Amino acid sequence: MNNQNNITPQINREGFSLNNSGNLEFDRCEIIKLAQKYKTPCYIFSETIIRKKCRQYVNAFSERNVTFEMLYAGKAFLVKAMSNILKEEGLSLDVSSGGELYTALSAGFPPEKIYFHGNNKSKEEIEFALKEKVGTMMVDSEYELDLINQIAESLNTKVRIILR
Repeated sequence: MNNQNNITPQINREGFSLNNSGNLEFDRCEIIKLAQKYKTPCYIFSETIIRKKCRQYVNAFSERNVTFEMLYAGKAFLVKAMSNILKEEGLSLDVSSGGELYTALSAGFPPEKIYFHGNNKSKEEIEFALKEKVGTMMVDSEYELDLINQIAESLNTKVRIILR
């Protein structure tokens, strides 16, 4: 990095550093090389930092001797790799669409640890969730409650619900 004032910038964000060439790195990956290879915008996530943050949250509650369940909101960012990290770290998952549900299940995420949120869930999404034995359905309306009940009866299954 050609800094005219010979000032070394301070990097205070976790995972970021400057390498010997003065180029910005994130989790030991040179940003400029990633931008050249993948073009921009390029979203970069650190598995190391994600796992560390999951453990910090879980440990903070574990130390308080309380019963808890940590849910990650899939709408923040959900791909198969993220689903696998969450599964391995023992978190549950909040999904808000059939697409997020499909992504989690196709990654092998345990259905009993999935909470299916989302307003205006379609009949097909509800049926898919119940067939896959999703752990909890968040219910937004009386109409949705009736629809879930109807589908559950047709599949001869029960479902745990939370009214919102």
